[in-house]
Amino acid sequence: MDVRTVLHGIVWKFRTGTAWRDVPKRCGPWAMLHALLGRWALDGTFERMLQMPRHKRMRVAAPSGSWRSAPP
Repeated sequence: MDVRTVLHGIVWKFRTGTAWRDVPKRCGPWAMLHALLGRWALDGTFERMLQMPRHKRMRVAAPSGSWRSAPP
C-alpha cells in the first residue's frame, strides 16, 4: 500500500467523521490506517506531512514515475 493511499484514507476518515471501520477498503485495512496514524503521530511524521507544502507532498507520496500535477 502506498503512502498516498494511506494518507487519503486517514484524511477521509477525519473529513467525514465516520468510524474507522467505515473507511473505504480501497484505502487499505482500517486497522492498518489506525495503527499507522498512531505511529506517525507519536514520531512526528503525521505533523511533518501536514506542514509540507501540497506540491511537495504530492511528489513524495506518488509512486515513482506516476506523479501528475493536481488542480489547485
